[in-house]
Amino acid sequence: MVNAEKLAASNPWWTKGHTFSYWDNDLVKLAAYAFQIERQKIDFKPNNIYIIKGPRRTGKTVWLKRYIEAQLKNGVDKRAILYFSFDESASQTEFSSILRQFLDAPAASDKKFLLLDEIQGVDGWDKVLKNLYDSGLLRNVVTVVTGSIAHLLKNDTLPGRGTEGNVFFIKALNFGDVVNTLLRVDKQALTTGYALTSGRLFQNQPVLDTEAEDIGKKLEKDKIDLSENLRTMYKKIDDLLPFQPVLNRLFMVYLRTGGYPISLNNYFKIEGSKKFAEIEGMIYEEIYSYLKNDAAMISGKSAGDASLAAKVIDATLKNLGMKVSFSKEAMQMGMNKKTFMSYFARLENSYAFVNLNGRKKGLVPSSTKKTFFSDIFIHYAAKAASSGMDGQTATEQALNSSEIGKIVEEVVADHLSKTSENEPMRRYSTYLGFYYENSEIDFIYTRTNGSILGIESKYQNEPSTQDVKKSKDIKEYVIITKNKFELIDNVLFVPAPLFLALLKKSDHNL
Repeated sequence: MVNAEKLAASNPWWTKGHTFSYWDNDLVKLAAYAFQIERQKIDFKPNNIYIIKGPRRTGKTVWLKRYIEAQLKNGVDKRAILYFSFDESASQTEFSSILRQFLDAPAASDKKFLLLDEIQGVDGWDKVLKNLYDSGLLRNVVTVVTGSIAHLLKNDTLPGRGTEGNVFFIKALNFGDVVNTLLRVDKQALTTGYALTSGRLFQNQPVLDTEAEDIGKKLEKDKIDLSENLRTMYKKIDDLLPFQPVLNRLFMVYLRTGGYPISLNNYFKIEGSKKFAEIEGMIYEEIYSYLKNDAAMISGKSAGDASLAAKVIDATLKNLGMKVSFSKEAMQMGMNKKTFMSYFARLENSYAFVNLNGRKKGLVPSSTKKTFFSDIFIHYAAKAASSGMDGQTATEQALNSSEIGKIVEEVVADHLSKTSENEPMRRYSTYLGFYYENSEIDFIYTRTNGSILGIESKYQNEPSTQDVKKSKDIKEYVIITKNKFELIDNVLFVPAPLFLALLKKSDHNL
């Protein structure tokens, strides 16, 4: 049976209208943040089922609540919107009852909005929606489901039911997203107590309002598409070059916070004994705990062993970005290979990893892989959990050592994985991998015309063409550096902050 009190509590706009944001726990917390994250909006249409995927704590719930707020301000009947979170598991019967009760209830408008958060908490959710869709009950309904565990959100179980082209992602923010957030042209960041121009971050070189506006315009206008030729990329990057000192400083912030909104905002928060430019330990712990506990989820319920997930995370940390096999990693951790692979897949499905497949001479697929964490903040959280260090110490140790090159490579891997992502036809594994012959090329990217772009992460000041590992299978190369910017024949050298700030995300990464 449906708990009526819980249902009403989940939909405070039924009584408060668009002013519900003053009482909603998620939006109250959001209002206290120094920086508000703006994500791409979707023009939802009735008779479609939209699936929003992404790891926990990246803002899926807040994104839904802000969508609700916008609809109410646009005059949508407050009883025409149902939101429900399935953070706690629910039966198929309870799920069906909640939906049918809402769909049968009268409303001032025929159009209704069904917003179902963390849907993986319902075993068989897709069957319920399939039945409702087939019976015509969703014809005038905008249906949106979100979830954090990909294998429990398979949209291929709903073919022909309005999911085609309607799978989107809310993941950790890219560097360009963070730049836009910190230097927003609406001056939100410049008029708060956390203003970057107040001197905390840019003590001797303040960023002017006009500079912030110019950077924002260039990031919007000159996005790099990796299917473009190198000359076109060079021109776009050259246009942003005058702002490299600002972007370098912001990049050092990003290398500490990663792309989680909660870590970014906590970095700038000053409260009690917490200092500016520190992230509280509970944030690292929260992100780490969510990942290993989600990896223990089977059919919406915790039925696995989170300690085994922790072992797989440790193995990834030890072999970060290295060419390795599942057999070797399983042996390192004293685990059965089949068990190791099962938990690895669950962690990948929880968006913990970017896992790349190798190709050998002639672009022949191989059985080797290399894995990165999908956001560097996960890396720091895993390092802290593995070593016993606090998160802040783990972060600074990584950034003030030879590890920084690997950290930047990890950021590059995450950003590249998001460039063309569009499930189910174009998963990142279809266009992104790595290459090895006599030596290894960090990344290979399959362009839309089928040609291969080689990408190397060499976070050093002056790599030369002699440092570029070339292959007959690959015609053009991008070398990501610390400061060098030059186009030499078929090799483009580009500073990491400029390249990452301009790199385009797919339209399905919000």
